[in-house]
Amino acid sequence: MDSRNKKPQYGIEATMPKAVGGNSDPVHAHVQIRASREVRINKIKNELIVVQNLIDKVYVTLSKRCFTGC
Repeated sequence: MDSRNKKPQYGIEATMPKAVGGNSDPVHAHVQIRASREVRINKIKNELIVVQNLIDKVYVTLSKRCFTGC
């Protein structure tokens, strides 16, 4: 092997195909999918909490209007 660029120049290593593309790691891919899904679910949960808090304010406003004269 040539020590400058780490490419084999002689022997069986020189005739072998070179690696193309990245490594496919199914565990890492699954972890990435789960992490992105968790981020999306947490975002939806936070939006739901905001909506639930606003619903209480809407009911209070509606009940005040109905009691003061609909």
